[in-house]
Amino acid sequence: MAKVGEAGERLRADAVSGWVVSTLKRHWNDLERSKPGRRFEARYQRMHAKGRRPPLAARLAGLLLAALFLIVGIILVFIPGPAIVFFALAGAMLAAESRPVARFLDWSELRIRSGVSWVRRFWAKLSTWGRIAVAIFLVGCCAGLGFVAYRILFS
Repeated sequence: MAKVGEAGERLRADAVSGWVVSTLKRHWNDLERSKPGRRFEARYQRMHAKGRRPPLAARLAGLLLAALFLIVGIILVFIPGPAIVFFALAGAMLAAESRPVARFLDWSELRIRSGVSWVRRFWAKLSTWGRIAVAIFLVGCCAGLGFVAYRILFS
């Protein structure tokens, strides 16, 4: 009898995890199809359209999950790990509940895209020796920042 119960629980867990994955994929595809600079506010508007607003318990769970992702991101800043991924997840989840956060993320996306485009153009213009010099400079900056962080944290 116990095996039947365990199998049922496993099926339920698989169904829930499948639903979560499909929901995340759907939200990701919505964000990907949206126009840069309007993605997050458009998602906010879709989430808050009449009759589509999720129940209070789901919104609170989303906010708690966003806070957890934010905390994990802050921890991963100080130890090796993908902190930026957790900051992005937290921001996207908060943007679904807050228009100012959504607008800030849209504004940030445009600035980041502009900066990345500039860096790509700059990098493409550099000679091999120029790229080596920039890489050495960046490694030195990272080492310096690491040293300063070490002195602050362990002094």
